[in-house]
Amino acid sequence: MNNVQLSGRITLMQAKSITTKSGDLLPAVSFGLAVTNPKNREETFFISCFASGKTSDVITKYFQKGDGIYISDGYIKVSSYTDKNGQNRNSWSVIVSSIEFPLSKKSSTQTQQPQAQPQTQQEFTKTPVAEEEEDFPF
Repeated sequence: MNNVQLSGRITLMQAKSITTKSGDLLPAVSFGLAVTNPKNREETFFISCFASGKTSDVITKYFQKGDGIYISDGYIKVSSYTDKNGQNRNSWSVIVSSIEFPLSKKSSTQTQQPQAQPQTQQEFTKTPVAEEEEDFPF
């Protein structure tokens, strides 16, 4: 099974288009994703990602460098090439099938606390949503 789910922050983004087998142009985007190692928060992985079609349209319209993004479905693609020194190399990238918008702290507090019962900051950090926010990479 080759199934990937990642959350992180976009490090770079380049919109482009690709030509399909039928000769049509399809919107596409390649972007870097910075993902924190959950076992060692001091370590960050930088992952190359690629999306096309409607997923590409959404990413280029609503996301920019530094934004958090959740890849809810994708797979790893391995490519082989020969470098300028004649060495055979492999590269890995994630082909993104679908994404989700991560919740911001502001929107999560609005859904968690009713207007009539405001919570203090200490109470907020004990709510499940706040703990999930602390686990979000970055």
